[in-house]
Amino acid sequence: MNKYVRPIDQNKYKHKDGKFKLPTWRINNVDPDTTDLVQVNPQQRTQELTQRVNTALENREDVGRLFAIVQVTGLQRKVTTEDILVISGIFHPNIGDRIRLEKVLMVGGKDFTLVGRPLLSRDLVKVEATVIEKTLSHVKVKFNYIRRKRYRKFKLLQSPNTMLVINSIELNPLPGS
Repeated sequence: MNKYVRPIDQNKYKHKDGKFKLPTWRINNVDPDTTDLVQVNPQQRTQELTQRVNTALENREDVGRLFAIVQVTGLQRKVTTEDILVISGIFHPNIGDRIRLEKVLMVGGKDFTLVGRPLLSRDLVKVEATVIEKTLSHVKVKFNYIRRKRYRKFKLLQSPNTMLVINSIELNPLPGS
């Protein structure tokens, strides 16, 4: 046993029903000072935040570069304009097709972030992308081998990849201002 660690006296901390229980400490006489807190109406706060976001959207240079979290083929990805998305697996649009990514979970700028519960409205945000390339992935080698059994399987695997470029992320003014 380590000489620096003192064993706990179990009889001292034994509860009346026989269970071992460590002591807890409470501070009973704490009264938080609530004089500095200002009571704000939640609807008023929501309108104020909506107004701030809408004024930031009117002055495009104040927003900064918009980002969006989109869900494509079951994966969530953070994108900005001119980003390239690589989608592995089968993706049906052809090269040159312009598509709209509709599952947008979050959009943000320099000073604000809009979070969907679970998705943002289709009328509120618009993320457009173009299919620029459809290729196969790198070659993956699959080799199965069972020793002493003359069993060897050798396969070369490639999966289809689709590359998208994000053309634009547009955010419309928030309703209810």
